[in-house]
Amino acid sequence: MMNRKTCSIVISLFNEEDALPVLYRSLTEEVGKETALDWEFIFVDDGSTDRSFEILRQLHENDKRIKVIRLSRNFGAHEGTAAGINFAGGDAAILMAADMQDPPELIHEFIKKWREGYQVVWGTRQDRKDPFIKKFLASIFYWTVSKTASQSHPSKGSGSFCLITRPVINLYNRLSEHNRVTFELIAWMGFRQAEVGFSRPGRYAGKSKFTIGRQLKTAFDSLFAMTQLPVRIISYFGFITALMSMGWASLIIFQWLFYGVKVLGWASIMVSVLFLGGVILISIGMIGEYLWRILDESRRRPLYVVMEKLGEFQNGQNGQRDN
Repeated sequence: MMNRKTCSIVISLFNEEDALPVLYRSLTEEVGKETALDWEFIFVDDGSTDRSFEILRQLHENDKRIKVIRLSRNFGAHEGTAAGINFAGGDAAILMAADMQDPPELIHEFIKKWREGYQVVWGTRQDRKDPFIKKFLASIFYWTVSKTASQSHPSKGSGSFCLITRPVINLYNRLSEHNRVTFELIAWMGFRQAEVGFSRPGRYAGKSKFTIGRQLKTAFDSLFAMTQLPVRIISYFGFITALMSMGWASLIIFQWLFYGVKVLGWASIMVSVLFLGGVILISIGMIGEYLWRILDESRRRPLYVVMEKLGEFQNGQNGQRDN
């Protein structure tokens, strides 16, 4: 008799007390239809300040498939997801959010693609119930990421809603960078990938914890960690500016020699100086982003700190670095 395979569901959360009971009922209903697999639910409490952990403790006492990792503080969604992947013991893992915006109904489609031999299965957002400006900015972000940093990631966006198999999990657990974006690392690894489209619903309850600051950090991490584009932009712009300056200087000299035109324009000089000064400061800021990331990596601190665990885990690195 062949050994049964296990699938882990990894959910990183922060202050989701209202959504957790509904999410649990939906998950148990959906996985109950997949009787050929064993299941484990790994919830990572990323420093919640509400009753999320107490609710997870109650769920664990009633269902031992529920396993909980409680971090010592709020480290961030990508770090929380990394903790869940580190501790996942399944032959595959499904990464999803706790706010019901990643529909549990897609689990069956993910499993179907897994059985067809795919090692990464993305839940691709075909539509999303968000304000227009948020959808517009998100579409620009994901298009830019797919064209520059992670070309194998869906251009319409997926977040980190996906299924990854054991080879992908093992390789992911070897990656040690701090300033990480989960979906970009998975896309970067390659493997055989497939997509499952869905319409992204609104949040079940509460407000998004993904603030503007966190969104900007994710955007910066995506560009600075996965592509050399910012440095290339500086180089190209410097080269173009130098050519334009030489052309303008040649024109001034030509007019002075042949037409006796005097060099005037205090205002234009100030505009040029201020413009180039702004460009220089932006360039220094871009270089500073790289230097700060180098410093952050050189500290070699754990990616996260586990304060408490509920349940038995086959794997677990506790946020420590092996290299």
